[in-house]
Amino acid sequence: MRNLTIKALVIYAAALFILASGCQNERPEAEKRLPSEIQSAINDSVFSLFFDGKLTGREQMSSVRDNITADLMDSVITDPDSLDDIEYIAYAELLNWSGKDKKAREIFMSLRDNEGEVGRSALSSLIELETDSGDFRKAIELVSEYRERFCRDQKSRPGMYNMLEELSGRLNNAGNPEDAARVIIKELNSLECVYPHSSYYLISELMPLMLELGRSGEYLEMALSIRGDLERSLEAHVDSMAYNDTLTKDDDSILQDYKTLMSRYNSVIDQVRLIGETAPAIDHVHVYNADSTFIFSDLEGKIVLLDFWATWCMPCKIGFKETRKLLDEFHDQGLEVIGVTSLQGMYPGLETGNTPAGRRKELDPEREIELTASFIKENGITWPCLISRRNIFDNEYSLSIIPTLIILDRDKKVRFILSAIGSYPQMRRLVKKLI
Repeated sequence: MRNLTIKALVIYAAALFILASGCQNERPEAEKRLPSEIQSAINDSVFSLFFDGKLTGREQMSSVRDNITADLMDSVITDPDSLDDIEYIAYAELLNWSGKDKKAREIFMSLRDNEGEVGRSALSSLIELETDSGDFRKAIELVSEYRERFCRDQKSRPGMYNMLEELSGRLNNAGNPEDAARVIIKELNSLECVYPHSSYYLISELMPLMLELGRSGEYLEMALSIRGDLERSLEAHVDSMAYNDTLTKDDDSILQDYKTLMSRYNSVIDQVRLIGETAPAIDHVHVYNADSTFIFSDLEGKIVLLDFWATWCMPCKIGFKETRKLLDEFHDQGLEVIGVTSLQGMYPGLETGNTPAGRRKELDPEREIELTASFIKENGITWPCLISRRNIFDNEYSLSIIPTLIILDRDKKVRFILSAIGSYPQMRRLVKKLI
């Protein structure tokens, strides 16, 4: 299914839609369904394709979603008088997906000034519409309005991260990393560190933008400042708690959230400190697609893309397609790709590590090396891949997320770090600049 066309993907997704929305012959043929029902089943179908590795990136997901929606509009209840406001918004979102953005915008605008869930949903949908249409200036204005109206509570900022992630991603892929960074920084500056919040996801999203812009020092100062605020907030939280026999620190979920957040901040801070430094060598126990004498120093004089992955990581599998595109375009100009993984003690589909029974087992290293060879072949990986002696989450590159992509210049200095997929335009810009 690797080379499926959009049309074939739509047919496949339609079959998933039927499964997601229930057996069709259980309903009278003429009965129409609520917009939210249709919308939910469409999203389930598209995400099933994504997690099966058949879709890569926002553009392909949106294209398949929109094609399915256009085919299903006749099965949707469309009478405004029979729909409450939330369902009316869901109907407008379906209109937008099916290409009728003018009518969708009218509905969103008519409901955006409402209070509560209706106004929040209408304004959120309007931001999505303007982002999809490429009117980024308008989308940025609406995000500011959304923040002012619906994000006053620091403990709950509903939907804000997803909107900013989509908007900054579109801006970045359109070649506007400065604007993409600006919208994230504005949100970070609006946060008060009085509770564990989504700032880590924002600071992680911001890092590759600031690195491309040459603002790693500014980024480091920002990350250190927020971490310091969180440390003080954590201390205040602990001081305010009355731990006893029935509530210990181990039972305090907020405390655990703080600890997780601090660990993630430490990871991005350690990573940005690598920029401009010589890349740490990777000692390996096995290598695929290369001579067994391969050593890290063989990369001298090459632009190198290190791709950290694991066999159980679906986004990693999706990311291989972007890596392949970069290698195909720039290999003749000096780009080398090196995949890096490590023994995990498990393999997808085997009863090792990922089931209650499997947690008591650990896959034999030799067997895992053999299975990983099959994985590499099945996923069309032709570049060298190392099985690192150290766990990929316990090495000098301070990974907390995979896939992570790291670009080294010809002097083996670290120039760029990205923990994500779907950022091919940015990766292409950076590789082209170094070459």
